[in-house]
This record gives sequence, structure tokens and C-alpha cells, in this order.
Amino acid sequence: MRLLVLLLLVGPLVSGSAAQPGPDDLAAAMASHQELAGVPGVAWAVVDDDGPRAEGTLGVDGDGHAVTPHTPFLLGLLSKAFTAALVLRLAEQGRLDLDQPVVRRLSWFRTARSELSDRITARQLLEQTSGLDAAAGLADADRATQDPADLRSQVRALSGVDLADEPGASYRYSSANYLVLGALVEQVTGERVGDLMRRTLLDRVGMADAVVDPASARRLPPGHRLALGRAWPYDPGYVASGVPYGYVGASLTDLEHAATDLLSTDANGAWPAAVLDRVRRASAPDPARSAYRAGWRVETRDGVRYAWHSGATPGSFATLVLLPDLGLAVVLLQNGYSPARDAQLNGAAFDLVRLALGQDPRPTGPDPVLLAAPWLLTGLGAALLVPACVVAVRRRRHTLGVRRRGRVVLIACDVVVLLAATAVVLHAGPVEAAVLGRWAPDVFWAAVVLVAAAAASLVACLVGVRRSRSLRKGQPAPSGAVLSRYAVHR
Repeated sequence: MRLLVLLLLVGPLVSGSAAQPGPDDLAAAMASHQELAGVPGVAWAVVDDDGPRAEGTLGVDGDGHAVTPHTPFLLGLLSKAFTAALVLRLAEQGRLDLDQPVVRRLSWFRTARSELSDRITARQLLEQTSGLDAAAGLADADRATQDPADLRSQVRALSGVDLADEPGASYRYSSANYLVLGALVEQVTGERVGDLMRRTLLDRVGMADAVVDPASARRLPPGHRLALGRAWPYDPGYVASGVPYGYVGASLTDLEHAATDLLSTDANGAWPAAVLDRVRRASAPDPARSAYRAGWRVETRDGVRYAWHSGATPGSFATLVLLPDLGLAVVLLQNGYSPARDAQLNGAAFDLVRLALGQDPRPTGPDPVLLAAPWLLTGLGAALLVPACVVAVRRRRHTLGVRRRGRVVLIACDVVVLLAATAVVLHAGPVEAAVLGRWAPDVFWAAVVLVAAAAASLVACLVGVRRSRSLRKGQPAPSGAVLSRYAVHR
């Protein structure tokens, strides 16, 4: 019989606790996580090879409706597991050679150094060893478009990207790898990735709520960006060309079916044998050396073999964890995201696994630096601006506010901030700034406030210096027009 039932009836096999948590305990743990993380809506399940053993939904979706088992969520990078299945099915059918250079099928594919990109294979793209890095993926992804045909134009945009390493030399996670795989699948099959995915995989698994195109995306509620202590509804539009790497949507029920199918020894054949083999039997190192197999992270934690993937979009987070040796899986869908809470959102799924196994949870908190960054940047901006304004407005010689040394220090701080901001913009460019604004709007706008405050502080200090000199000479302070000319020409 199924292991989870045995666990619930017999008691802990891994932990020394006196009682095994039941569904109510799991629900209470998820409710506590939801409150701590500030996520408006959550859907979770513990699954074995016969289906869900415990499940629950909490809160509301982005439209204000109660979350149900059929509410769709964007899966983010978990989408790659489904794209990998398409690629491996084509290889299984003899229609695609995984070790053949991609340019044999996509003759127009290249990066900034074509002599390197000409060597990239489908297997390297699958296993994230092509040399493309995370920056390449972020720069070329998440562009709201209703046209799936834009997939090719996004792949063509990689022609200006430098590889971070030679193909096959090292593991570097990048959504750009799966963007290219999507174009490769379409070239081989003559069919849109989303259409092929639905017809050959999702429908066979029973994922009736799945989102893979603009038409089905109309059922997708907005997500939320978690910033400044609250959840802000966020709906930038569906990225139709993003299906291969991050824009598949699915409900709790959908992922329960997918997990059951992946765990079952008599699966219906929807998943290619190569996926099942890599998920169930591939070597599993410790988390520090996690292997990337067929769209899944494979590793060993606490002596237990895991195959898992999580994924974020700017407004959602999804995690699917498989323990194939134990016939157990966990699904966790959340309609909010912040980079500061990434580990917290992902860790909740692994705590659900621990509870299902009778172990004690190990709650993960948010990143304190990223969480505090918007407040620190805004506070620094205020610290620069307020004393500078005091310098500028005080007129009497014996109450000029900050002394000359303090004024010099303040001007130096302003200049350092402005030079640093200029260097960052020149190095990163507008694309990376847009990425920051999309994924961490609180940090982005706090940085904008800091730069604006530093610029205003510098102008105020220069005004104060000019006014101070005028007072020392017994001359009237410069008029507004003179101050404006001084600020411009000095």
C-alpha cells in the first residue's frame, strides 16, 4: 500500500516525535506560513502514487475570489520540467539528437561568439551547461506579449549575448537555455510549444486547468508583488513566448495529477521514459552539488532522494517536490513573490515534506538585507537631504547649520552616491534596471529616491555654500535667478 498511508497509521519512520502530524496539522502549518510570508493566496497538497492524501487552499486570488483547487497559478521556472519532457520525447522518437549542435536545426541561432554557440547542444541546454548565464535569461525574458511567435525573436536577441563559459564546461542556470529549446521544439515539430505541450503531455496527465496560451491565460488571476510589508496586485500581462521557461500555468489539481503520474509505476505513458528514469534513478548528490536532470533538480537531503523544482514570476511562486523512493510528493502554489522572501516561500514546501515524514519543520525567514534594503536606501536619502536643506535655508551667520567640514562631508557623500549610481547604470544598462523594477519594485524605487535625494542634497549644499559666502562678505544672498545660474555653471 502507499507509504504515506503507512506513515500516518504506523507513526514516524524518520523522526522520534510521539505523534504523526495529520491533515489539520499540515493545514495549520500552511496557515502560519501564509501569515508570516504575507501571501494572499496559497494552495497545497501532499500526494502519493494514488493521488492527494491531504490538500488545502487558503486566502484569495488576485481578483479577490477564494482560492480553490482549480485556481490557476503561474509556475515560473517549474515550467521547464514540462518543456524538458517535450524535448526528451522528441529524442525518444528519434526526431531530435540531443548531442547534435543546435545550429543543425536552428541555422540562425547564435550568440555574440558564434564559434562557441555553434557547439551548443540540446543536452547542454537541458542540463544548463550551455554557457548562457542567468543574466542572459533575465535580460531576454518576461517581455509581455500576446504573440507566441515572439519566441523566435527573443532567441534571435541572444545574438548580442556573450557566453559566460564554453559550452559543456560548467553549470549555469539560465532561462535562456529553455527559450532556445522552445524554438528548437517548434522547428522540429512545426507546432507551437504550448499547443504541443497541451496535446501530448498536459491533456494526457489530466491537467485540465493548464495555461499555455493567451486564450487560456484569460482565466489566470493577477499575482502579487510582496513589498513594503504588504501584497500589491500585479498583472503585467501574459508572456505567450515564455511558455518554455516560465509561463505555464496550472492549478493545484493539475499538479496533483502530474505528481501522481510521475510517482506511479504504472503511469499512463504521458512522460517520456528518460524523464522517469532521471527523476527516479539518476544519481542524487547533496544539495550543495545539486544535479540538474531533465528539468528537475536532483539531490539527497537528510538521506532521502529528492527531485524538485520551484519557480517564480514577479507575482507568484510554485514548488513541486518528489520523493520517488518513498512514493511521496508535495505541491505548494503561492500567489505572491519577492526576492527577499524567495527562500521563505521555497522552504515552506520542504517543511511540508518534513511534516509529512514526521520530522520537525525548519522555518526559513526572509532575507533580512533585502527586506531592509528599501528602508535603508530611503533612510540614507533622507539623511543626505535633510541636513543639506538646513544648510540652504538658514541665513544668519551664526546659525548656518552644518559647519564647513560637515558640509564638505555631505557634498562628498552626495557625489559618491551619484557616481556610484552612474557606474551602476552604465554597467547594467536600462534592461537590468527594468528587471529590478519588475522583480523588486521596492528596492528599485528606494534606489531612485536615494539618487534623487543625493542630487537635491548636492544642489542644496552648493546653494548653502554660495549663501554663506555672501553673508560673510556682507552681501545679500543671491536671488533665485542667480542661484539657478550658480547651480548650473559651478
